[in-house]
Amino acid sequence: MAFEDALEAEDNRKSKNWAFGWHYKSVGFYYNQVKAYLESFSEVMVCLYDDLKNDPMDLVRRIFIFLGVDPGFTPDTSVRLNISGIPKSRFAHNLLTKPTLLKTTIKVVTKPLFLKPKARKLKDTLIRKNLRRPEMKTETHEYLKNLYREDILKLQDLINKDLSHWLK
Repeated sequence: MAFEDALEAEDNRKSKNWAFGWHYKSVGFYYNQVKAYLESFSEVMVCLYDDLKNDPMDLVRRIFIFLGVDPGFTPDTSVRLNISGIPKSRFAHNLLTKPTLLKTTIKVVTKPLFLKPKARKLKDTLIRKNLRRPEMKTETHEYLKNLYREDILKLQDLINKDLSHWLK
């Protein structure tokens, strides 16, 4: 299903009480969600994905300082988990992600031979190389930008961060 079809189907899904994970537009309104946290908790740090993407180590350092954790600790930020996309090869994707008797047998036989983190990293690399991210249609981008405009402007005032680049 195309993203545009999913957006169009959202109201119908909501009327049928589909799980929240199938609500795309409604979860994009951040202002009320963030405001509720700020009103409910005395200390809240709002982090943006933009910050994680642009400078993960700086964001991690700021989070550590906020939490009172040693800001000198350097975690490995090179691994990206749960990357989304559409498999180029469904066969390869299933081979890498679905359990099979052959894979279970190979795992049992080879378990002592491989260090688990290296095997996991190789598997994640293969999965990632088999994914492609479709581009959002210009019309969809404009629709969503206009849909969220007021919410983004209220959010940037609430968290005192410039979010104007979200409207470009």
